[in-house]
Amino acid sequence: MGAHTMSGLVTFDATPWANEQVQVRDHITNTRTTTDDTLQGDKVYMGLPEWQVAAVKRLKDLEGLPHNWNSYGGDPPAPLAIEAATDFVFNLPLLGLNYPPHVVPVGGGVQLEWDWEGRELELTFFRDQTEIIMMQNGHLVKEITLAAGTNPDPIECIGWLLFGR
Repeated sequence: MGAHTMSGLVTFDATPWANEQVQVRDHITNTRTTTDDTLQGDKVYMGLPEWQVAAVKRLKDLEGLPHNWNSYGGDPPAPLAIEAATDFVFNLPLLGLNYPPHVVPVGGGVQLEWDWEGRELELTFFRDQTEIIMMQNGHLVKEITLAAGTNPDPIECIGWLLFGR
């Protein structure tokens, strides 16, 4: 299974996911899209699902956080962390996810969180690394740390969240 980047979006060879593709299509059918353009840097993304636009706007809002934003000395998210989280969110519609992550600023980074049928997925993007935590019914299933510049595989992450694999 390989991922391919084209025009800022990721496509993939989904042969091992053939059965899940039907379930993914079911998620996509009730995903509403927006007619507004969404700007990210110098890129314009049109026709994104509304949940995705909301998540991107929330990420963009984090750019303005000052030092001590939480009154506990919290650092604002690093621009590279926001950019990596935004890129991850932009790649999700092809996978059929139709609800937004919880977007949380944490210690100079950004955390995206999803809960689905007893599974929890947390991706925390920092300037120098990305941490992925997968939990099932409150128990740790997998923890991964990726070096800076290594993007999480949206197929593996969201596939696990939706289908437990």
